[in-house]
Amino acid sequence: MSTYELTDAHRAKFESDGYLVLPNFVEPAQIAKLLEQARKLLADFSLEGHPMTKFTTDEEGEGGKDKHVGDDYFLTSSDKIRFFFEADAFDAQGNLTRPKEEAINKIGHGLHELDPVYRPFSLENDRIKSLAKSLQYHHDPLMLQSMIICKQPRIGAKVPVHDDSTFLYTDPPSAIGYWFALEDCHLKNGCLSFLPGSHKRNAHLQRFVRLPEGGTGFEAVPGARDSNPDWSAPGERWVTEECKAGTLVLIHGSVIHKSEANLSDSSRFIYTFHMIEGGAKYDEKNWLQPTPALPFSKLVILSDEPRMSFGDEPRVSTPDKGSRGEQQSITVRATRERASSKVQTLSTDVVIYEGSITLPMIRIGVSVGALPLRAYARVSQPCQTLRLSIAAMQSTGLTPSSGSYNIPAPHSKAMLFLKPRAATYELISQIVTLRCRRSGALCERILLASFGLPCTLMTGSCAVGQGRGSSKISF
Repeated sequence: MSTYELTDAHRAKFESDGYLVLPNFVEPAQIAKLLEQARKLLADFSLEGHPMTKFTTDEEGEGGKDKHVGDDYFLTSSDKIRFFFEADAFDAQGNLTRPKEEAINKIGHGLHELDPVYRPFSLENDRIKSLAKSLQYHHDPLMLQSMIICKQPRIGAKVPVHDDSTFLYTDPPSAIGYWFALEDCHLKNGCLSFLPGSHKRNAHLQRFVRLPEGGTGFEAVPGARDSNPDWSAPGERWVTEECKAGTLVLIHGSVIHKSEANLSDSSRFIYTFHMIEGGAKYDEKNWLQPTPALPFSKLVILSDEPRMSFGDEPRVSTPDKGSRGEQQSITVRATRERASSKVQTLSTDVVIYEGSITLPMIRIGVSVGALPLRAYARVSQPCQTLRLSIAAMQSTGLTPSSGSYNIPAPHSKAMLFLKPRAATYELISQIVTLRCRRSGALCERILLASFGLPCTLMTGSCAVGQGRGSSKISF
């Protein structure tokens, strides 16, 4: 199977709009195989013992009459292949009004691990692996919540305005949706619509959680601002994305999108899964939870080699002033301290590296969620544990972050985050220290570089919404 590399233009489009449409990503023969398997699953599943669980994305549960999303059949579906009905497939007495194959809203949520056709397509697909790597969004991508959404003729329900991170909340938000059209998607059968750029304005006010008393509901995100824009206001410019079978749509977890009801005579089958950052905290309240039998699936990208070499003084430059601001640079002042001249295993961790980074003034709003920084480590041999931490050494309004990572090869990477505690803060040439602790191997060098900065690096300040800095690293 061939690979797929995104271009700089692709990445810029994704960063600007919050979604990216890639026609002809999946070959017709593969689409036919996926669609055939979807129809086989529908034909083979039995109604015997099925709780007849309906699925709707309406926050009010269709006016309160269908509190289906709180039942065990739904909440325990992460490691199973389960079938959820369209609400309009039943009459007033609760009887199906059509064959079961034409009544299912979706099949989920463990297809990517459990189905003999969808597993190799999802987890063993070089095109998906290479695309995920070239998107440069996740360091340690984990796959979860795979679904076939059927959008049945005449009864396929609308999906109201939403963002995906509300349902798969991580700290910081990191969800990306991979949405594959198995059939042509058009206005009449309920194609996707987006608010381009809304991921930069979306403050993540709520998340969809398991409630202590049982069931599910929406809970406010601590520290979020009071309100978001009215996404349905007349001034909001929605873009409808019709697409052909074989198209892949990448969907940023914060971008606002929807789809209309299918009132046509044709179905609209799609397959979708999500990826989150393994280094981010997956909220234990989320409705979808991993199980011992099926933890979230690690997508092993084609190569774990960093895209940068290890030099003594990296420079990180922002794009030119034409679109993002003045040319700036960040210099990592590297110092290195070795515990011994030899590789040795120590009974306790020791600090073996300390470096600092000076950032120019930037102004960041709460909608950003976190200031992500990518750390690259080179160790002399594989080791069991490399502990990285970032701490603001002066009063910056930032929460320190740390994490432990296994280093399987001499070159490896880790992702850390600085999370704002206040709605808005200024970071003015503050020093952030990166510390590396290790057991069992000598760390030779750590480099810290900006990664997906939420606003333009420039002298002075910049307002939220000017774009994510696409920094390039050179030596």
